[in-house]
Amino acid sequence: MNNALLKGLLPLFATFLLGAEGTFAQSESTSAWRFANRLQLGWETDNNVEESLHHPRDARSLRFIFDSRGHRYGKVSSLSFSYHSGLQLYWQYASENKLVNEASGKATFKLFPGAEVGVHGGGRLKIFLGKETDYAWGHLSPMLQISLPRNLTLQAGCRLEGLDYAQSDYYDYSGPLYYAQIGFPVIRGLTLSPQISFGRLYLNRLAYRPTEDRRSWLPSTEKQNDRLGLYSLRADLLVKGILLNLSYSFETYRSNSYGFDFNKHQFTFMFAKRVAGILFRGYGTIQKKTYLDALLPFWLLELDTEKEESNFAVLDLSRDLTSFLTLMLRIAWYKNESPWASFYYQKRLINLGMEMRF
Repeated sequence: MNNALLKGLLPLFATFLLGAEGTFAQSESTSAWRFANRLQLGWETDNNVEESLHHPRDARSLRFIFDSRGHRYGKVSSLSFSYHSGLQLYWQYASENKLVNEASGKATFKLFPGAEVGVHGGGRLKIFLGKETDYAWGHLSPMLQISLPRNLTLQAGCRLEGLDYAQSDYYDYSGPLYYAQIGFPVIRGLTLSPQISFGRLYLNRLAYRPTEDRRSWLPSTEKQNDRLGLYSLRADLLVKGILLNLSYSFETYRSNSYGFDFNKHQFTFMFAKRVAGILFRGYGTIQKKTYLDALLPFWLLELDTEKEESNFAVLDLSRDLTSFLTLMLRIAWYKNESPWASFYYQKRLINLGMEMRF
């Protein structure tokens, strides 16, 4: 089921984009595509390359990143896309060498003044060059947005997504997520956006139930399916040249497989400010995750440890040397949940590199 979903999402989205392109060609032939491309070359040091809980090992690597973005805006419709490709090579740990390809796109159409429909889709293909945890992930998200009186905006939609590991079906899933969001300005420069989401994840494995003494597990006859609810509030603030984004969310996760139920509080921040020609950008997340069952899952939550970013803080500093060349420094700290539930590993990354724009 997951393979079919993953193979079907992106072709369907591509068909939608082709239809949108046809609309542009017929009604907005004067609009043109605009592109922005970036190539980054960097050196990185990682003090816990294998995401170990107790015995961290440091390593150095080279990073090569290519990023391309394009958009085409018209009177009644718009198209945009992005493509991101990254290659990371370690000197001492060939098992951690990896190649990542990500692509996304969005198409919107105005139904009438104040209302538009659209679809957003994308996918990620992550390939490890030295171990068998490759995976593909994709999503397709139709949406409707309406402008209301007093500068209010209402957006509602559905997100269909799926995950497929190359060497195992045990961690694969698919499922829908439904959401609604309202955006409204409070004062000049401040916008609040509350959102509510509900969804399900259908996993390709049997659910487990506890024994009577709650000391072990037994397989059930049903496949695991999980229900999630997400309630969040985002604040976007622009003051004195500082762009600031703050958000809080509360997530409830309930499963028919014993050990997976949890509640999660999460706070996210982002800021950007230019000082003396240097652009400072920071972002991060702090979360508190509480499992509700007496026993935790006895198997891995994920094959890829990098899919779970639990607590982290990142500071980016960049300075333009020329109109197309930028020097960049990134310092990042992570405290992420490991593949084992409720166990966390820490790591620190330092990245120094150059970016070329064309």
